[in-house]
Amino acid sequence: MVGEVSARELIENPRDQKAWAALVAARMNQDDLKRAEQALKEWRTTVSSPAAASEKLDAELAFTEGDTPRAVNAWKRYLHRAPKDDAAWKQLAAVYGDEKDFANGVDAMGSALALRADAEGFVQRARLRIRMHDWAGAESDVRQANRMDSTNADAQALFPIFERSATWQPPMSALDQIVQKNPDDFQSRLNRAEWLRWSGFTEAAQDDIEAAFQMDPKSLRARLWRGLAAQERLAADRTAGDDEKSSRVENDKAAAGDVMPMDAALISTDFERELKAADAETDPEARARFLLKYHQPVMALREVQEGSPARAQALVDLDRLPEAGRSARLATQQHPGDAMAWMALARWELANGNYRETLDAVNRSARLGKTPETEDLRKTALLRLGTR
Repeated sequence: MVGEVSARELIENPRDQKAWAALVAARMNQDDLKRAEQALKEWRTTVSSPAAASEKLDAELAFTEGDTPRAVNAWKRYLHRAPKDDAAWKQLAAVYGDEKDFANGVDAMGSALALRADAEGFVQRARLRIRMHDWAGAESDVRQANRMDSTNADAQALFPIFERSATWQPPMSALDQIVQKNPDDFQSRLNRAEWLRWSGFTEAAQDDIEAAFQMDPKSLRARLWRGLAAQERLAADRTAGDDEKSSRVENDKAAAGDVMPMDAALISTDFERELKAADAETDPEARARFLLKYHQPVMALREVQEGSPARAQALVDLDRLPEAGRSARLATQQHPGDAMAWMALARWELANGNYRETLDAVNRSARLGKTPETEDLRKTALLRLGTR
């Protein structure tokens, strides 16, 4: 409605800048970005000196479209004309943050706070400083935010973390020094990511995880942490109601799809130690078996070829039954002395209602190594057969 009214007003007065601004904003609100771009272009063509609002709308439109370099330039042009707009400085700081230009983001937020200091601004600057690993600056901002408004949800989340900084800051600072001296130190990047996650700085951890993944896309550690981090971001997006069509969200969906969600209780010290050992393992089967132990069948499939017992087990875990049956039979033929191959076949037979065949496969597996799972499968097959 607003867009239609503005369009009619522009027919009568094509130099009405308020009407141009309303038209562009209305089309953006309707997610009609192409027509919003066209209206902005026509505004700039029709009016020789477009109002500062045209730069602001250009910045917002560019950011919506995912063109952050253009958004930065548009915000800078707008702020050159409207330097007292503290909200615009905050927007520029947020765009710098998306660009991972944290130093300029801190400066932009400083300009906003100089115009109007508030708790939310100090929290936002603290988050940028955390991404820079400026722990002293971040703590100062968090404490200032807490003094100004102790009910601020973000301040409430960060304040307790810095209250216990003695437990995490010394090892974190040591890792910071190592990474600063050698940014390509893959293991230190991931070690620091684990410390950051444990400390509660998930966004900063994601920076290191992504850097490590780019160094070694085949690393189990990097792939697993990257997938879990992507799941966390997607969950946060759903909670916030953010647009799920952005390129970042699509990339997160791809990364998250490789990893099954993990119960926090599984991510223990033992798990992290085993993960490091598995990452250094050169045998694909051993890597896949580790992944299956921690309920990661999709990642396990990427490690092994047809005929692998771990592959058969992963296919059963994923309920890909026709493919799992073929894989399990081939695995038992190629690895008749492997208990996992027979267990995969037993689970497949059970899923298909072949209870006597299930018992045969379970017995073969049990002779190689009896486990609680073999006994559970045996009991289930006997019950289905009506035999105790």
